Amino acid sequence: MKKVKSSNLKTKGKQVLPANTNNWKKIITCTLAVVGIILLGVLGLMYDARISKEERESELAHINANFEYGTGIITDLKSYKGHSVHIQYKIGVNTYSQSTGWDTNPKQLKVGDSILFRYAVDSPQLIVSELQNAY
Repeated sequence: MKKVKSSNLKTKGKQVLPANTNNWKKIITCTLAVVGIILLGVLGLMYDARISKEERESELAHINANFEYGTGIITDLKSYKGHSVHIQYKIGVNTYSQSTGWDTNPKQLKVGDSILFRYAVDSPQLIVSELQNAY
């Protein structure tokens, strides 16, 4: 049996505990706190993704209710770590600049090319481009 030096012991009532017991409690508490923070972050991202999807579906329903077609110019096209396309277009006397995602690019469109889109007549800032599946 191994002898424990009295300097490494803490007394609690009649029990004698090693001094590093508090260290284990701190480690477990910190671990649980980190896991809790990560869990809250993941849940927050899931909630945000659901809200974004609902907003996009609402915008698409609004566009589909009363739309017209338009043509714009691609000012930026990104395909690394997500797909986004920036489109500049003119409706009436107003010029708009909109950024949307894209799903496919069968025509291999690039910056400076013309792009077709549908827009909501009463809200021209809401568009669906030809690069999106919903087009």
